[in-house]
Amino acid sequence: ERFREVSQAWLDRFVIGAAGRVRPRPKTIRVAEDCLRYLAPLADLPVERIRRAHVEDLLANVATHAPRRAEMALSLLKRVLRAAEDRGQQVDRAIYGIRIAKADERDPRFLTWEEAEELESWMPEHIRRIVPIAILTMLRRSEILGLRDGDIDFASGSIAVFSQRQDGEHVTTKTRAGRRTVDVG
Repeated sequence: ERFREVSQAWLDRFVIGAAGRVRPRPKTIRVAEDCLRYLAPLADLPVERIRRAHVEDLLANVATHAPRRAEMALSLLKRVLRAAEDRGQQVDRAIYGIRIAKADERDPRFLTWEEAEELESWMPEHIRRIVPIAILTMLRRSEILGLRDGDIDFASGSIAVFSQRQDGEHVTTKTRAGRRTVDVG
């Protein structure tokens, strides 16, 4: 079988939750589809003919402009190949030994109050009010958009984060660590 068919079959199983322990969220599915696009040069190769050298060259090319996507594409490729191997396909096991060097992490740059005020000046009034909250709490966009009146405790100066907005829906945070109380100060 060619990689195109194997990867598409894996994606179909992944979407319905058969390729993992839980059914993935729509955003996770889009990320997987995006990573498969980076692996498109392998599409016409039979799975047993994909070699470590092919994969290394492909991912080195991707890493020059998108190092994190190269990591994610490699991880997805390994998942697809393990599933193919479990289904009886011959796979070059040397591919599982490929590692990509982590990209250098940049130090975060925080806005000064003057820069924050400048940013606010470019926004409409209904959005402008969110900027100080975002800066003081460092909440993610989805968490800010998921806030409700009951989540804000003015007496203690804190915000309870138990839900978020995703794909237009109000949902609980993905992990237990994401549910927290943030002091505004």
